Amino acid sequence: MADCAEPNLDRVLVVGHSLRLAAATVWRGETQKAEEALILQMIGIVVHLFPHRSKDELLKGVKKLVKKALSVKEHISEEKALYYCNWESGGKAFEPERMEPSGEKRQGKVAFCTFPGLIRIELEVNTKTVHVVVRCGVLLQADIS
Repeated sequence: MADCAEPNLDRVLVVGHSLRLAAATVWRGETQKAEEALILQMIGIVVHLFPHRSKDELLKGVKKLVKKALSVKEHISEEKALYYCNWESGGKAFEPERMEPSGEKRQGKVAFCTFPGLIRIELEVNTKTVHVVVRCGVLLQADIS
């Protein structure tokens, strides 16, 4: 991912974040209908897989499974807007707070990224805060020469 200070990237992140939050808001309103439909579909399948179980037992298990699946779906929809892989580009100055060197050197310019990092971007109305969750692995030019 390019440097997060780029103005166009900020616009893309804000628009993407807004769309995901809007979709999550709409999804919350539809959750009850979706949950009922999913439970009916799952019961139709599970009853054939476990014919020795009572319908009440199956209904209890299917309800629990569907509720957890919908909860995971909701969290993923919201969180996708906040977490991004971070690939540092060659030629960029080494930043110890964002990068983990794979060689012996601890300063200089990046030759190439060896493993992506993970950053969390918190978007507010007029601000954006970047938190490094996992530093990306880089090989520095000084380690190559």
